[in-house]
Amino acid sequence: MKNRHLIMIFALAALLCAAVILFRGGKAEGGKTAEIIRDGEVVERIDLSAVDEPYDLKIESGGGYNIAHVEDGAVSITEADCPDKVCIKQGKITDASYPIVCLPHKLTVRIVSGDGGEIDAVTGR
Repeated sequence: MKNRHLIMIFALAALLCAAVILFRGGKAEGGKTAEIIRDGEVVERIDLSAVDEPYDLKIESGGGYNIAHVEDGAVSITEADCPDKVCIKQGKITDASYPIVCLPHKLTVRIVSGDGGEIDAVTGR
């Protein structure tokens, strides 16, 4: 009888562990990394959890420039010489839900998990 209870306790513990792994998607939590992509190529990777002081980064393309404002856990485009300035209006991003896009300059700024893993289309993580 005692062995049966121990087996049931271990089985429940294993099920609980499996449920936690499935719930979290099987991925370890990592820091956030911002990727700046120009014309389909990653030109800069920034570990957002390692940013001590906010700073600006100028990204030049053949057609103009964008200025990315980098801070702890977030990135935004604060200045650009594109005609519509949609990239500036998108504001600050702090997770992988939505990237910042500047179509005239073929620029994308996105946040990915620290392990460089894929972004889940449903959860945005």
